[in-house]
Amino acid sequence: MSVESRRRARKKWKQNNREKDKAWQRQYRAKHRIVLVPILCVDCKQIFTPSRSNVTFCSSCRRLRNNLRVKEWFLSHPNAKFEGKLARYGLTSEKYFKMLKDQDERCAICKKDNPQTSWGSWHIDHDHNCCGKGRSCGKCVRGLLCHKCNSGLGNFNDDPSIMTAAIRYVAESKEKQRGLS
Repeated sequence: MSVESRRRARKKWKQNNREKDKAWQRQYRAKHRIVLVPILCVDCKQIFTPSRSNVTFCSSCRRLRNNLRVKEWFLSHPNAKFEGKLARYGLTSEKYFKMLKDQDERCAICKKDNPQTSWGSWHIDHDHNCCGKGRSCGKCVRGLLCHKCNSGLGNFNDDPSIMTAAIRYVAESKEKQRGLS
Protein backbone atom coordinates (compact mmCIF):
# COMPACT_ATOMS: atom_id res chain seq x y z
CA MET A 1 0.00 0.00 0.00
CA SER A 2 1.51 3.34 -1.06
CA VAL A 3 1.80 6.35 1.21
CA GLU A 4 -0.80 8.23 -0.82
CA SER A 5 -3.35 5.40 -0.65
CA ARG A 6 -2.81 5.11 3.15
CA ARG A 7 -3.34 8.85 3.45
CA ARG A 8 -6.60 8.64 1.48
CA ALA A 9 -7.81 5.66 3.54
CA ARG A 10 -7.04 7.48 6.82
CA LYS A 11 -8.83 10.60 5.61
CA LYS A 12 -11.87 8.53 4.62
CA TRP A 13 -11.85 6.72 8.00
CA LYS A 14 -11.66 10.07 9.84
CA GLN A 15 -14.64 11.37 7.86
CA ASN A 16 -16.71 8.26 8.61
CA ASN A 17 -15.65 8.06 12.29
CA ARG A 18 -15.51 11.67 13.47
CA GLU A 19 -16.60 10.93 17.05
CA LYS A 20 -14.09 8.08 17.48
CA ASP A 21 -11.33 10.28 16.05
CA LYS A 22 -12.19 13.19 18.37
CA ALA A 23 -12.26 10.82 21.37
CA TRP A 24 -8.86 9.41 20.40
CA GLN A 25 -7.43 12.95 20.02
CA ARG A 26 -8.76 13.98 23.46
CA GLN A 27 -7.29 10.84 25.02
CA TYR A 28 -3.93 11.37 23.29
CA ARG A 29 -3.73 15.03 24.35
CA ALA A 30 -4.60 14.17 27.94
CA LYS A 31 -1.92 11.48 28.05
CA HIS A 32 0.75 13.62 26.36
CA ARG A 33 -0.11 16.97 27.95
CA ILE A 34 2.92 19.18 28.52
CA VAL A 35 2.81 21.14 31.75
CA LEU A 36 4.35 24.53 31.18
CA VAL A 37 6.04 25.96 34.25
CA PRO A 38 7.22 29.57 34.64
CA ILE A 39 10.80 30.10 33.46
CA LEU A 40 13.34 32.94 33.28
CA CYS A 41 13.57 34.94 30.01
CA VAL A 42 17.04 34.60 28.50
CA ASP A 43 17.18 38.33 27.57
CA CYS A 44 15.44 40.41 30.24
CA LYS A 45 15.61 37.86 33.12
CA GLN A 46 11.88 38.23 33.89
CA ILE A 47 9.85 35.22 34.96
CA PHE A 48 7.13 34.23 32.46
CA THR A 49 5.00 31.22 31.53
CA PRO A 50 5.86 30.11 27.99
CA SER A 51 3.16 29.37 25.43
CA ARG A 52 5.10 26.35 24.10
CA SER A 53 7.77 24.09 25.51
CA ASN A 54 10.55 25.39 23.21
CA VAL A 55 10.14 29.11 24.05
CA THR A 56 13.01 30.76 25.95
CA PHE A 57 12.14 34.45 25.52
CA CYS A 58 9.17 36.37 26.95
CA SER A 59 6.68 37.83 24.46
CA SER A 60 8.15 41.37 24.55
CA CYS A 61 11.72 40.14 23.97
CA ARG A 62 10.49 37.82 21.20
CA ARG A 63 8.68 40.74 19.54
CA LEU A 64 11.82 42.94 19.78
CA ARG A 65 14.01 40.17 18.35
CA ASN A 66 11.58 39.55 15.48
CA ASN A 67 11.39 43.29 14.70
CA LEU A 68 15.20 43.52 14.65
CA ARG A 69 15.45 40.45 12.42
CA VAL A 70 12.89 41.89 9.98
CA LYS A 71 14.68 45.29 9.92
CA GLU A 72 18.04 43.62 9.30
CA TRP A 73 16.56 41.56 6.48
CA PHE A 74 15.01 44.61 4.79
CA LEU A 75 18.29 46.54 5.18
CA SER A 76 20.15 43.71 3.46
CA HIS A 77 17.44 43.50 0.76
CA PRO A 78 16.76 47.19 -0.06
CA ASN A 79 14.46 46.52 -3.06
CA ALA A 80 12.38 43.81 -1.37
CA LYS A 81 9.43 46.05 -0.45
CA PHE A 82 9.35 47.61 -3.90
CA GLU A 83 9.65 44.25 -5.68
CA GLY A 84 6.96 42.79 -3.42
CA LYS A 85 4.66 45.70 -4.21
CA LEU A 86 5.20 45.19 -7.95
CA ALA A 87 4.57 41.45 -7.66
CA ARG A 88 1.28 42.14 -5.84
CA TYR A 89 0.09 44.07 -8.91
CA GLY A 90 1.48 41.65 -11.49
CA LEU A 91 4.14 44.12 -12.67
CA THR A 92 7.85 43.89 -13.34
CA SER A 93 10.20 46.76 -12.59
CA GLU A 94 10.55 47.28 -16.37
CA LYS A 95 6.77 47.67 -16.81
CA TYR A 96 6.59 49.99 -13.79
CA PHE A 97 9.35 52.30 -15.03
CA LYS A 98 7.94 52.27 -18.58
CA MET A 99 4.55 53.29 -17.18
CA LEU A 100 6.22 56.05 -15.17
CA LYS A 101 8.14 57.24 -18.25
CA ASP A 102 4.94 57.21 -20.35
CA GLN A 103 3.35 59.46 -17.70
CA ASP A 104 6.37 61.85 -17.87
CA GLU A 105 7.21 60.77 -14.29
CA ARG A 106 4.06 62.49 -13.03
CA CYS A 107 0.77 61.49 -11.45
CA ALA A 108 -1.67 60.22 -14.09
CA ILE A 109 -4.42 62.50 -12.72
CA CYS A 110 -3.02 65.75 -11.29
CA LYS A 111 0.30 65.67 -13.20
CA LYS A 112 2.37 66.51 -10.08
CA ASP A 113 5.89 65.12 -10.03
CA ASN A 114 5.90 64.26 -6.31
CA PRO A 115 4.26 60.99 -5.20
CA GLN A 116 3.68 62.46 -1.69
CA THR A 117 4.15 59.07 -0.07
CA SER A 118 6.28 58.25 2.96
CA TRP A 119 8.15 55.59 0.98
CA GLY A 120 8.77 57.83 -2.03
CA SER A 121 7.20 55.73 -4.78
CA TRP A 122 3.91 56.04 -6.61
CA HIS A 123 0.65 54.28 -5.81
CA ILE A 124 -0.21 51.63 -8.40
CA ASP A 125 -3.82 52.26 -9.40
CA HIS A 126 -5.88 49.29 -10.57
CA ASP A 127 -9.50 48.41 -11.14
CA HIS A 128 -10.81 46.82 -7.94
CA ASN A 129 -13.75 45.29 -9.83
CA CYS A 130 -11.34 43.14 -11.86
CA CYS A 131 -9.39 41.36 -9.15
CA GLY A 132 -10.64 42.85 -5.89
CA LYS A 133 -8.27 43.71 -3.09
CA GLY A 134 -4.97 41.95 -2.55
CA ARG A 135 -3.26 40.52 -5.63
CA SER A 136 -3.90 41.90 -9.10
CA CYS A 137 -3.71 40.16 -12.47
CA GLY A 138 -1.67 43.04 -13.91
CA LYS A 139 -4.13 43.66 -16.76
CA CYS A 140 -6.29 45.93 -14.62
CA VAL A 141 -3.45 48.33 -13.67
CA ARG A 142 -4.53 51.79 -14.85
CA GLY A 143 -1.57 53.98 -13.94
CA LEU A 144 0.59 55.48 -11.21
CA LEU A 145 -0.90 58.04 -8.86
CA CYS A 146 0.21 60.38 -6.10
CA HIS A 147 -1.11 59.76 -2.60
CA LYS A 148 -3.87 62.39 -2.78
CA CYS A 149 -5.29 61.22 -6.12
CA ASN A 150 -5.15 57.57 -5.07
CA SER A 151 -6.97 58.39 -1.81
CA GLY A 152 -9.55 60.41 -3.73
CA LEU A 153 -10.31 57.55 -6.11
CA GLY A 154 -10.52 55.17 -3.18
CA ASN A 155 -12.87 57.43 -1.25
CA PHE A 156 -15.14 57.67 -4.30
CA ASN A 157 -15.05 53.84 -4.68
CA ASP A 158 -13.90 54.25 -8.32
CA ASP A 159 -17.51 55.20 -9.12
CA PRO A 160 -17.74 57.72 -12.02
CA SER A 161 -21.26 58.83 -10.99
CA ILE A 162 -20.06 59.81 -7.50
CA MET A 163 -17.03 61.59 -8.99
CA THR A 164 -19.28 63.45 -11.45
CA ALA A 165 -21.58 64.47 -8.58
CA ALA A 166 -18.55 65.73 -6.63
CA ILE A 167 -17.35 67.76 -9.65
CA ARG A 168 -20.82 69.24 -10.05
CA TYR A 169 -20.96 70.05 -6.32
CA VAL A 170 -17.60 71.86 -6.34
CA ALA A 171 -18.43 73.74 -9.58
CA GLU A 172 -21.83 74.88 -8.24
CA SER A 173 -20.33 76.05 -4.95
CA LYS A 174 -17.66 78.03 -6.85
CA GLU A 175 -20.39 79.67 -8.96
CA LYS A 176 -22.33 80.57 -5.79
CA GLN A 177 -19.18 82.12 -4.31
CA ARG A 178 -18.63 84.18 -7.48
CA GLY A 179 -22.25 85.34 -7.39
CA LEU A 180 -21.85 86.54 -3.78
CA SER A 181 -18.72 88.55 -4.58
